[in-house]
Amino acid sequence: MKTLVTGATGLLGATLTRQLLDEGASVRILHRPTSSFDLLGDAAHAVERAVGDLTDARSVYWAMRGVQHVYHTAALIEGS
Repeated sequence: MKTLVTGATGLLGATLTRQLLDEGASVRILHRPTSSFDLLGDAAHAVERAVGDLTDARSVYWAMRGVQHVYHTAALIEGS
């Protein structure tokens, strides 16, 4: 079962992503091209990556293909 995590490069999303992987989930993350994967640590190599942005319907559509569960942890940070 494929799970999508938005905001996976942030503190909450990275923690959730690592937990899902520890539980054996197949995880895809939606991230911007400029995202840093530092908070994901080794988990950055274990996830499937979908490059895009939540404000772009097309990238969300493609990130959602084949996904059964979605965890939305992304947030708009002032000045990002």
